[in-house]
Amino acid sequence: MKKLCVIATFVLAGNAAYGALAVGGGEPGGVTPSPASSRARPHASEAPRMIRGVVTALNLDKGEIYVQGNRLQVGRAVRVFGPAGDEGRLSSLRLGQEIRFLLDPKDASERTISVIYFQ
Repeated sequence: MKKLCVIATFVLAGNAAYGALAVGGGEPGGVTPSPASSRARPHASEAPRMIRGVVTALNLDKGEIYVQGNRLQVGRAVRVFGPAGDEGRLSSLRLGQEIRFLLDPKDASERTISVIYFQ
């Protein structure tokens, strides 16, 4: 009987502590998450978000594309697709052209393009 009471006490105490963490909604012990870990991350089941924009400047020698005034880098392994989904070339990109693109998820600055679709 004594063992049963001790086990029940540990189980109840553990559940109460777990419940306090769940209700508190924070990290245990007053630890605050770092900005990088607190940023929302997509789930594995979510597809990356395509971004639309218009090319306002190009410097392909440096690997730079300006989309609506924002400087973006072209990744080394960038994949380019035409309007029909066929393989395209980066050299066919023109000023004023509307594009859709994906940013490289491995780039912490979120400024490197990994996929471009011409419109």
